[in-house]
Amino acid sequence: FPSHDNTMTLRGPRDQIKKLADAFAEGKFCNAVLPIPEDLHITAGFLGDTDKQAELESKTAENKEKHGYGNWYDFGCDRWGTKWDIGGKGEHYDVTEDGDDAVMTASFKSAWAPPCGIYAELEEQGIAVQAYYWEPGCAFAGRWEDGEEETYEVTSIKDAQRLPADIEDAFGIVRQMEEWEE
Repeated sequence: FPSHDNTMTLRGPRDQIKKLADAFAEGKFCNAVLPIPEDLHITAGFLGDTDKQAELESKTAENKEKHGYGNWYDFGCDRWGTKWDIGGKGEHYDVTEDGDDAVMTASFKSAWAPPCGIYAELEEQGIAVQAYYWEPGCAFAGRWEDGEEETYEVTSIKDAQRLPADIEDAFGIVRQMEEWEE
């Protein structure tokens, strides 16, 4: 699946950042911020068996009525901004304390899109978020800062050269594209 390269910096109350870091370490970051209702943990798709499919469709309809979403996939894509949770084994993060506050920095992959719904939810919870993302397969890059998202199409080296310096600096996109062209 296409994956995004992401970096994020979170600043907020030390206890809250510590809980977020622990969830990130376990690969359950998004669910810690905005949990998927338990009812939605069902198959998203076709089961093959007619009776089981009818049962799944009934449960999906009940979920849509109750939660507004039929399953985990629809919830994640819409509310989180990405279909799978982030963090876990192999993903890097660091926490530094600053008085009663803490700062968490992390780099990670996400599926299909960056978790901008999570960033919005974190900001509603009083956490400051600055994040960058780069998706070479789908040719876009961007940033989330102060509750605003900016996305840029990157289909050529010229596009990459026009990126804001902070986005380019986060991933070395021009260099990557030059290497691909060679």
